[in-house]
Amino acid sequence: MRRFLLGCLAVVAVTVANAQTQADTALRIVSWNIEWFGSTEAGPPNKNLQERNVVRILRFLDADIYALGEIVDTMRMRRVVDSLGANYGFTISDFCSAVASPDFPNWLTCQKLAYVYRKDVVSNVRVRGMLRASQNAYYNFASGRFPYLLNANVNKNGKKRNINVINIHAKSGTTSTDYTRRRNGAIELKDTLDQFFSRTPVILVGDYNDELHRSISGFGTSPYQVIVADSNRNNANYYRSITLPLSYAGENSTIGFSTVIDHQIINKRMDSMYIAGSAAIRKDVLTVVPDYNARNTSDHYPVFSSYSVIAGDTSVFIAPPPPPPPAPPIVQGFKIGPNPFSNVLYYRSGKTLTDVTMALYNAVGAKVWQRELATIPANVAQQTQVPSSLPPGVYIFRLLSKEETHQLKLVK
Repeated sequence: MRRFLLGCLAVVAVTVANAQTQADTALRIVSWNIEWFGSTEAGPPNKNLQERNVVRILRFLDADIYALGEIVDTMRMRRVVDSLGANYGFTISDFCSAVASPDFPNWLTCQKLAYVYRKDVVSNVRVRGMLRASQNAYYNFASGRFPYLLNANVNKNGKKRNINVINIHAKSGTTSTDYTRRRNGAIELKDTLDQFFSRTPVILVGDYNDELHRSISGFGTSPYQVIVADSNRNNANYYRSITLPLSYAGENSTIGFSTVIDHQIINKRMDSMYIAGSAAIRKDVLTVVPDYNARNTSDHYPVFSSYSVIAGDTSVFIAPPPPPPPAPPIVQGFKIGPNPFSNVLYYRSGKTLTDVTMALYNAVGAKVWQRELATIPANVAQQTQVPSSLPPGVYIFRLLSKEETHQLKLVK
């Protein structure tokens, strides 16, 4: 009996060793929406507990690249990364919904995209927001929550490859408008991927806010069908929806819902490295945070996949550089946006204005909102609330001051 037990233990040891060897040589990528991380206005109420649980889970998942969503408190995220050790780096998007740069007043309170990565695996990191020159993309990706691109060289088991990770947090909601914005965003993003990224590995990860085999909005076809359907391996722009089987298997990626809305899709070049069957929704985080389903950390589960890195081009590939974001630190004249707007307008003047009156007029010329200010200082980002009850449509914005006047068309 003793020999039998020793034999069993030896088999287990070998199995664990083999699994560890595969983990050490595979590139591991995790995408995770961390619900309103660090926000004082929404998400899990105990922010210190949320932070501690995030550290526990990231250590447990032991990935090389984490693509994260809904990062609000950047200092808390820095503490999380510091807790992981000196071998980890991170980067956070300089944009989010209705916010074009950290100069905007509410950048600190909005949901940002982020990456955390192992510096001994990931090098030559470059990041940027995609499609920022497109007004259509601005609207379709939740009013400026553009896809966040990480381009880097990865080194595993002595083999190096340049890859692109694209982190998205798509427009939420179940209305026909929400569905259309997700669909149109996917169409424009795929056009860019086909044109500029077909010869380099790409993985598209994040909170898609919809299914891949149907729509949560009840409109039948997935808004991502344009990408999912391009699955012919003979095509130059072939895409593999590696999390689609999880939907067919009845999995769920959020607490309390029966759908998979957090996905990972890879292109042809990335598919050559994909370890078949490795895509998974990591509900085993419950072994680290047993009360995770009480939403003390997030309402989303992490999504995981792994890759066997094969030698390839390690030159840094970045699509044509983006234009400067709107409302730069120094502006000429007067800038206001976003356009289309919702219930907040952000503005900046190139010079100091005094005795200011700002107003909105509807399509028939009736004044529907007005605000008076003694001063608008030069080159200081400002914001103002407008009535959320304003119906969708075209509005005329007018600014009167002692120094100058401005008028432009805005759309809600």
